[in-house]
Amino acid sequence: MWKSSRDSAYESKDTGTTKGRTKTPLYEKTGQGKSVKDLIWPVPSFEYFKPVNDKPDETTRWLPPSKGRFMIMDSSLIIYEALDSNQKYVKYIFELKVYIYKPTNNKQFLPKLEDDPIVEKKYINKITYIDDLQEYTSYYKHIIKAIATFSSRNAKINFSYVDGIKGYTAKLMYDESFRFIFYGKCYVQQPDTAEGDFLSNSSKSTPSINNKQKELFIETREILLQIDKRRTKRLGKYYQRLNMNEKQII
Repeated sequence: MWKSSRDSAYESKDTGTTKGRTKTPLYEKTGQGKSVKDLIWPVPSFEYFKPVNDKPDETTRWLPPSKGRFMIMDSSLIIYEALDSNQKYVKYIFELKVYIYKPTNNKQFLPKLEDDPIVEKKYINKITYIDDLQEYTSYYKHIIKAIATFSSRNAKINFSYVDGIKGYTAKLMYDESFRFIFYGKCYVQQPDTAEGDFLSNSSKSTPSINNKQKELFIETREILLQIDKRRTKRLGKYYQRLNMNEKQII
C-alpha cells in the first residue's frame, strides 16, 4: 500500500499559536489583496470517500483538463498534483492537510489517472491556517472543487433491488443529489429542485421513462431523504455509507 511521505519533521514546523487566526469559513483577503469569498476552511470531510479496493475509479480519482490529478488515498489523505500555467508539467504536489511539495524533476509530466502518486518530490511548505494560503489560494480552490466532485460520485445511501427488482438501484450522494438506475440507465435529480425535476445522466435531457418508473423515482427519493434527515441529525452530515435492499428471498 502506498504511504504518505509526511513525517514528524514537518509537524515540528507548527508555531502553535492561533492568535488573530481562525479555522472557520471566512470572507477575508489573501494573496495580493484579492477578496476570497465563501472560501471553505478547513477542508471539507472526505472520510467516507476512501478507496474500497486497489483498483482506482472515478469515486476516488479525478483528472480534469488543465488542472492536474486528484486522488483520495485514504480517509485522511487527498493528493493534488497541480499542473503549471502551461498545462505541461507538474508544478506543485499538495497533500492534505496541507503539505506542499515540488517534483524533483522540473519536467515532471502528469501521470495517468490509474498510476501511483509521484514519489520523487521535495517539501517546500505547510499550510496550517487560511491566511497561510497566499499564492496557493487558487490551487486550494481546485482542491475544494475536487472534493465537491467526489461527493457527487459517492453514495451515502445505496438502495439496491428497489421494489424487489434486481435492475433498480437508488443512490443518495454525499452532495445530496439523487440517482436512480433503471436497468443501467441513470437518472439524476440535483438537491433543492422541484419534485420530479430530473435528467438522464447520459443525455442531460428530459428522461424517457414511463409513469410507473417516474412515480417510483419520486417516492424512493423521498424515502431516502427522510432516512438521511434522521441519520444526519444523529450522526452528522458525513456518516458511513448505508447499504439497503429490498431483495426478495425465494
